[in-house]
Amino acid sequence: MEIHHLRSFTTVADTGNLSRASDQLHLTQSAISKHIKTLEEELHTKLFERTPAGMSLTSRGRKLLPLAVETIAAASRMISAANGLNQEIVGPLRLGTIIDPGSIRLGALLNTIVARYPRIDIQLEHGISGGILKRVVNRELDAGFYLGHVQHPLLAATALTHEHYVVAAPAAWENLVRDANWAALLDLPWVRTAQESSQTEVIRQIELAHGRSRRAIVEADQESSMIEIVRSGVALCLMREQLAASAVAAGGITIWRGERIPCPLSVVSLRSRADDAVLTALRECLRDVWEDTGEPISNPQSA
Repeated sequence: MEIHHLRSFTTVADTGNLSRASDQLHLTQSAISKHIKTLEEELHTKLFERTPAGMSLTSRGRKLLPLAVETIAAASRMISAANGLNQEIVGPLRLGTIIDPGSIRLGALLNTIVARYPRIDIQLEHGISGGILKRVVNRELDAGFYLGHVQHPLLAATALTHEHYVVAAPAAWENLVRDANWAALLDLPWVRTAQESSQTEVIRQIELAHGRSRRAIVEADQESSMIEIVRSGVALCLMREQLAASAVAAGGITIWRGERIPCPLSVVSLRSRADDAVLTALRECLRDVWEDTGEPISNPQSA
């Protein structure tokens, strides 16, 4: 059983289409079809149903897909480990970053990568969670940090930890919000965040759960601006708990004690690039940097 046959299997499973798999693997469609046919013969199992709409996994194919992913990942880790010993992993790493560098342990991660893989050329690009995710899907970035639940079928997520969001309000509103429920909070003035931000998705789910929309009166796309808007007494907003605690200590802000909303922090990359040596090196360094958080590091193919 050859690894490139398994790559063809997993890529077609991800894309559902021979043409898109051909573009990703830089192979002809006939070559990919031959790989899958050979693999089916070796396994004595039909992996796909061919339909006018594309390639659809059979029930047996769905059961075997995770094992194929694990096999490719294991082979990739072996290659990465061997290359790492010789410091031969070479190439660019276009990494999308979000929020503040301290919260994503960016400095520690960069130090680990540079020390272990000095020939990886790291290129950082800062953005908003949803924008980073789209750029990874579009291959404009190799990987990126993301706040929120990863549900895109083409993406794998390496889980790091959970951030928590809280409602931050002007200190003068403390009596107003102390015993308020979500319905009452949503009727107050809010800071509106960018459509691609993690706060927007979190508040959207809250609005759906309570059947009402918040009263957004001003928009901000940077956490520092949000802090000043709240501190000035204009509106309340969702804020990362760690950031909110610092803002409270500085004065002018209070935190609603009603609910802490968990939001996973992860690094995302394309499933079809599970065997990429640079990305495997990145995941290994992430494990070292985040292993003391007490949070389990997910399988790189989980979503």
